[in-house]
Amino acid sequence: MLNKGMAGMTGNYKSTSTTLRGLTEDHNKLKAHIEEMESNYYEIDEELNKINSNMDDIGKNISDQSPLLKIKKAIEKVRKDI
Repeated sequence: MLNKGMAGMTGNYKSTSTTLRGLTEDHNKLKAHIEEMESNYYEIDEELNKINSNMDDIGKNISDQSPLLKIKKAIEKVRKDI
């Protein structure tokens, strides 16, 4: 009776061990996929930050009115001289 009980436990251990190995392999595959996706995310995030920085610089240049003010002052000065 004891031998029968032990045989049943051994078979159960083997199937559980096989299941565990399969789950571990699946886990490792998913972990590698997640790491790859994180790497892609960081690359895209860096590119987005560069684009945002460029857009901010362009926006500042567009809204910079100092050249226009200099031109207006020069026109006024020319008018006064005339």
